[in-house]
Amino acid sequence: MKKQLMTAVSVLALLASTSCQKQSSMSSKNLKTDVDSVSYALGINVGDGLKHDLERFPGDTINKAALIAGFTEAMNAADAESLPMSIDDARNVMQEYVTKVRDIQIKKNRAEEETFLEANKSKEGVQVTTSGLHFKSIVEGSGKQASDSSFVKVNYTGKLIDGTVFDSSIERGEPAIFNLRGVIPGFAEGIKMMKEGGKAELAIPARLAYGDGEAGSIPPASCITFEVELVEVDPELPKRPGMPRR
Repeated sequence: MKKQLMTAVSVLALLASTSCQKQSSMSSKNLKTDVDSVSYALGINVGDGLKHDLERFPGDTINKAALIAGFTEAMNAADAESLPMSIDDARNVMQEYVTKVRDIQIKKNRAEEETFLEANKSKEGVQVTTSGLHFKSIVEGSGKQASDSSFVKVNYTGKLIDGTVFDSSIERGEPAIFNLRGVIPGFAEGIKMMKEGGKAELAIPARLAYGDGEAGSIPPASCITFEVELVEVDPELPKRPGMPRR
């Protein structure tokens, strides 16, 4: 998110550093030159990218009127020094806001994790390991067990504790193959407790998953769950096995 925001700020800084004159209302219907067209295309590209960034922006919905006002002032300023807020100050304001919202989110997610795990540990069949992993066997397997360095073929669905699916080999239509050295600790531990043909449910505390970091659509400090089937241990590998992100 910070990288995306800094990219947006860099675009604004670039535009602010260029002397601009106020333009009359323009649309795709009255583009007369190549410069008109590429300028309009740049606006479409920047606007669309910024729109998607704002959809993922943490905290409250952005005040679009203030955003447009800042953008307009930057575009019309003679130079960056004449702006009411310097580019450096703008970066600092955004970084401080993102950090503040992230800290609030981490605190909230930790509290939700504690509540979820407290309730989950009392459910029938749930084992809590010394590391804190919650493991529940659904179907007992009868084949081989994996070791720390094993490649495994698995079907799985990963969810946030609110039920949101963030990854699923089932949805992709084929099992995943990866090495247990390349996955999060809680997932590897759970797989090693299973035998081929087995199915299990895992509830993985954030400290055994991605910690306070973000991973794709997984927010910081998130407890995550998996429904997993161990299809095969040390299967025949494709030429270029797909490796999961750590």
